[in-house]
Amino acid sequence: MRPLAEIVTQIKKNIMLWSWKWVGCALALLSCTQASAGNFEALSEVYQSALAGHVYVSDREQYGVNEKWVPSLTGDCEDFALYLQAELHRHQLQGDLWLVKTETGQLHVVVRAGQWVMDNRFRSLKWVKALPYHWLTPVKLYNRAR
Repeated sequence: MRPLAEIVTQIKKNIMLWSWKWVGCALALLSCTQASAGNFEALSEVYQSALAGHVYVSDREQYGVNEKWVPSLTGDCEDFALYLQAELHRHQLQGDLWLVKTETGQLHVVVRAGQWVMDNRFRSLKWVKALPYHWLTPVKLYNRAR
C-alpha cells in the first residue's frame, strides 16, 4: 500500500497538470478569438471602404442589358460583390461569391468570408446565420480568355 503522502503528492501533480492543460486551452481559445477579431476588423475595413464608394445602378440603366457582371462600385449586387472580392484578395483576405435567395425570393449575390457576409443591402457585416437567406451555391467564375 502506498503511503498517504505519496498519494497526496500524485494528486497535486495531476491537479497542476490539468490546470496547465486548461490554461493552455484557454490561451489557444483566446488566440483564436483575437485572430477572428482581427480578421473581422480587416474585413469590416475593406467592406466599409467599398460601401462608401458604392452607387447602385441596374445593368439595364448602365449597359442596356438585363445582366452584365463587371467588378465595379457603380452597379448592382454582383458588380459590387466582384469588386469586393477583388479588394479582399488585394488585402490578402479570402471571400467567396455566393448566390442566395433573399427573404423576398429574389436572387442576389453576396460575398461570404467564413461566417461573415458582405452584402450591398446592409451597412455592416452580417453573421451568416443572422440572415434570412437560402444559400444556393458558391459562384465560380472562370477566365475564358486563357
